[in-house]
Amino acid sequence: MSSSGNAAFDDYRAEQLKRLEEERARLDAEIDAFHEYMANLNKAKDREEFDRFMNERRGSRQGYTEPKPDNGDQNNNGWGNNNG
Repeated sequence: MSSSGNAAFDDYRAEQLKRLEEERARLDAEIDAFHEYMANLNKAKDREEFDRFMNERRGSRQGYTEPKPDNGDQNNNGWGNNNG
């Protein structure tokens, strides 16, 4: 930092530059916090959309039943209407 030739002005200038640097650091921390907030918000939105998709998909698989224990029938694929 160059000197103006006036000690009082140089002290004032140094103080103001320090204040501005502290303000910049505070703003940088705020933007980091905002980015984290938005990332969490997007994750929550993604989770909600995925859960909705899975619920709709489960609803459209009405003919599907949970696989039954193997009773020797090799054609038991977990779908209803196995005719067996």
